[in-house]
Amino acid sequence: MRRRSSDAARFAGSERASVTVDFIISLPILLAILVLTSEYGRTLQMRMTLEAAVADAARYLSRAPLTPGEDAFPPEAVAIAQSLITSRVPTTHLAISAPALGDLGGRRTVGLSAAAGVESPALGLLALMATPEARADLDLGEVEGLVVTARETVLWFGR
Repeated sequence: MRRRSSDAARFAGSERASVTVDFIISLPILLAILVLTSEYGRTLQMRMTLEAAVADAARYLSRAPLTPGEDAFPPEAVAIAQSLITSRVPTTHLAISAPALGDLGGRRTVGLSAAAGVESPALGLLALMATPEARADLDLGEVEGLVVTARETVLWFGR
């Protein structure tokens, strides 16, 4: 009997596996930080790309002529401005507003905005790990990404 109690005391006092236990406890936290950092970086990259593309399209429209007798841009100029955005933003989820003419202190301005969906595989995985009851009520199409927006207003110089 005495032998068993000394084995139990020796086992309870042993610290040989404590590093393994600490690693197993901290691994999910480290992986979550890695995934969130990666997703945040992808979102920032998409936002910067979208902002640059919208700025270039607005600058293009600032030099485009208006249709005679109307306060609107010709469809060809709008199509070129939209292609400047769609060719640079790598997503299929893209919404571009129609260019808007405005007035700023007696000067005409051109405003343009766009929104892009950033697909996020990590959010899709989180949705798949939900309970079966929650998954039945969850539309995965609504959970799989984030939306970034960009708006640019420039002076219109016309031709």
